[in-house]
Amino acid sequence: MSTQNTEHTEKIYLIFSMTTTKVGKMIRRVTKYPYNHVSVSLTPDLAVIYSFARHYKDMPFYGGFVCEGIKRFCNEAGLAKIMVCAVPVTRAQYECALNLINEVSENNKYYIYNIISAAFVPMHIRVFIDRAYTCCEFAVEFLAHCNIAGAPDPRRFCSIEELTERFKKYAIFEGPFNEYEHAVSDIEDYERKNAVAFRMGKTVATNARLFGRFFKGILSNK
Repeated sequence: MSTQNTEHTEKIYLIFSMTTTKVGKMIRRVTKYPYNHVSVSLTPDLAVIYSFARHYKDMPFYGGFVCEGIKRFCNEAGLAKIMVCAVPVTRAQYECALNLINEVSENNKYYIYNIISAAFVPMHIRVFIDRAYTCCEFAVEFLAHCNIAGAPDPRRFCSIEELTERFKKYAIFEGPFNEYEHAVSDIEDYERKNAVAFRMGKTVATNARLFGRFFKGILSNK
């Protein structure tokens, strides 16, 4: 067997963050844990950061797969504290992670933020809905899909606290986002501001699809 297939020559990056949004602060009050959000990146400079989050900064209930830029971590609401974990992986696992990111990116219109599952986080319940994730659920799926050591079982609930505890041994930085020496991310896909009616329409339509998938899943399991 080639050693190139088994040696951990690459790294993927988990970014745990204490976001500055009102929803983020509310989540931390409920969970009593300092971090409320998790993202992934494939490069040490965090040039592109991926997660499941809101599309508009003032529309918390309309979300999906996003590329996160510095505006999500450093904005008028304050400065996010982050923990960056550099997780060692094999070349095959890295390519698996890259392929997964590319697949979701190319089909991102089908992926939705799972607000139903998010509502059940305080009860430690995961609600499975096709192509719908919270930020933590996507990170778990990302790790498990590529068989990365330490990945939780994606079939059960996993909190950000548990995920952090599993990977904090790989932490290379903890502190304000702007003090991370490689923090050069300037890619941001907060969607352009449109009329309130347009944004509300997007929110209603997206969540109608989410609930449609939710009830379809219930009926298919009967």
